[in-house]
Amino acid sequence: ALASTLKSLELNPNNPTAHMNLGGIYKDLGNLDQALASTLKSLELKPNNPTAHINLGGIYKKLGNLDKALASTLKSLELKPNNPTTHMNLGGIYYARSDYTNSEKEYDLAIKLSNSISDICYRGKAACLFRKEEYDEAIWLLEKLSRESAFTGKSLWETQAALKATVHAKKQKVIRTQRMSIATSPKEEEEHESLVIIKNRPVTEDLISELYRINSKKLSATTDARHGNGLCTDFQLFNIKLPAIHKLSKDLKAIASEELSKEVSSLKYNSFFNVFNAGAGATPHRHVRAEDKRFNLWQHKYSLVYYLDPGDQNCENPGILRMYNPDIEILPEKGMIVIIPATRVHSSYYEGTKSRLMVGANFYAFTCNQG
Repeated sequence: ALASTLKSLELNPNNPTAHMNLGGIYKDLGNLDQALASTLKSLELKPNNPTAHINLGGIYKKLGNLDKALASTLKSLELKPNNPTTHMNLGGIYYARSDYTNSEKEYDLAIKLSNSISDICYRGKAACLFRKEEYDEAIWLLEKLSRESAFTGKSLWETQAALKATVHAKKQKVIRTQRMSIATSPKEEEEHESLVIIKNRPVTEDLISELYRINSKKLSATTDARHGNGLCTDFQLFNIKLPAIHKLSKDLKAIASEELSKEVSSLKYNSFFNVFNAGAGATPHRHVRAEDKRFNLWQHKYSLVYYLDPGDQNCENPGILRMYNPDIEILPEKGMIVIIPATRVHSSYYEGTKSRLMVGANFYAFTCNQG
């Protein structure tokens, strides 16, 4: 897409649509500076393009400049009134600015204008109600979404996780109104953050064979913390209907449920397979997305890694799993499972002579009485 759009601009350098499209491609690639420059160039050539203005608002939001994001999106709405997508985006910007009342209003407007994005907007509205501690309304809305939504797969999974988090928050509020202490002590927070569970599951050759049959891409093509010489799948690994992979999904979920003493959500929608060769690694990162801040889902999120083959461990950098604050180093072993809170920053770097194979998954887990 990038090469084709650049070729288009080579043939017609002053095409505002091509510059706008280029900005969208750069945004998808994670190159926000180039995305901003291309979108601004598009608007220089065609100042009153509402689509370019809404795109610009999205880029500014990604860059953390919420004032400019709001101004650009409002300009788009001025040029094209009653655009449901613009109202939806405004809802997201107001939410990021902690203006939950205006955020809810914009989501309501978007719902009235279009059915095609109503599910997304209903969940956004529920997040506003959550922040305003209007839990009963949020629960009703999320239950309705779970029953009637056109969402399937990952979106339904996230809606159900949001519902459980809201039920949990409501119970906390009830306890608080009864003047009982529900605050997590600093010691409990420290214990949670430093949680490391290590288990073992035998590795079978049929599992490795199935994993190598799955379509993969180069690590260098990813826009996340992974880099270097290696391969990876998408994040839908456990949706693949192959016997050994299906059994692995069930086993890992059962192990996580038992070790955490919690109800673990499906592992299907954020699971992947990595192959690290010499020079591959992952820079320090954690598995908390912007969406996890809604409904405080980060409090219930965990990350899991299962080492199928630790690779060559007789080298200077054998792929040690490093965790920070507190600092811990774990040398992977074949069949080792490591579970940590998703908020825990970690990294790895590998320089061995043979491939290092691992499966990863991120999931939510709730105590069984949280709905």
